Amino acid sequence: MEEKLSGQASSISALRFQYKKGLATHAFETIPFYLKVLRGFLWKNRGKCVWLKGGIIEQPAYLIFHSSIKQEVIEMLSQPLADLGRFTVMSVSNPIEIAEKYVNQQRVALGWLKLPDFELGSAETVFPPRTEEEITVTEKVQQGFMLGKNIFIKADGAYEVMVPRKEYYGVVEKPMLVLLNAVELTIDQKGKIVAVEQHDKFGIWKEFLK
Repeated sequence: MEEKLSGQASSISALRFQYKKGLATHAFETIPFYLKVLRGFLWKNRGKCVWLKGGIIEQPAYLIFHSSIKQEVIEMLSQPLADLGRFTVMSVSNPIEIAEKYVNQQRVALGWLKLPDFELGSAETVFPPRTEEEITVTEKVQQGFMLGKNIFIKADGAYEVMVPRKEYYGVVEKPMLVLLNAVELTIDQKGKIVAVEQHDKFGIWKEFLK
């Protein structure tokens, strides 16, 4: 595996990037970037680039890509965000070392980089740019919301699926949101948290998201 990666060193580059706040006190301005700009770039350049998401301990994320699109990558990451936040960008001297973080399951990859003898990521993780509605849903679940009167839910993100549901007039398909890395808090009548549960995936009917 390492030999295959090492053989590709001359054709790939890597950039480390990390968000720096501008005028905003929160990081919500990055959501449209990740869901539309970055994912759109991965979609457009399928087979040419892969994004390794930031880790809990080592927070910076990385883009590994064919050297031929390096300037396009730098231009994308250099654009100011809505509240004038920016990404600091640093060239990585040894992209193979970063690629091995994915190979050794230390990083989650989105996108697809196809090399002559090896692939990083997969085509199945590449999606078209997200819609404004999907961005709004992501913002809501990341901020957290009440589910009924005593359940508070907060999640890293969500995606929508159509699920059959029995109604009084028959079975119809309804949109369900699958929340990712969700935390569920049960709150009593006095506002005290009485139970905490964590879920890798947590499904709710979309209509319940208010």
